[in-house]
Amino acid sequence: MTLAILIITHILYFAKVLDGWADNKTRGLLTGALLTLVCWQYSTTLGIVTLCYTIVILIGTAIIQSLNK
Repeated sequence: MTLAILIITHILYFAKVLDGWADNKTRGLLTGALLTLVCWQYSTTLGIVTLCYTIVILIGTAIIQSLNK
């Protein structure tokens, strides 16, 4: 059950980031950090994957922000 909640949270996090991309706003930094910590408590492997996922999304956000300026 916990894994299902974490997967749904990942989907909601990605939707929040995509909404931020559409509005040209940076969203998801704090949410990504908290999601990483929660996943790390559940499983170290899932935490590392979430950390990489969060970093890639934040780099993508930075690139999109710089291209839109």
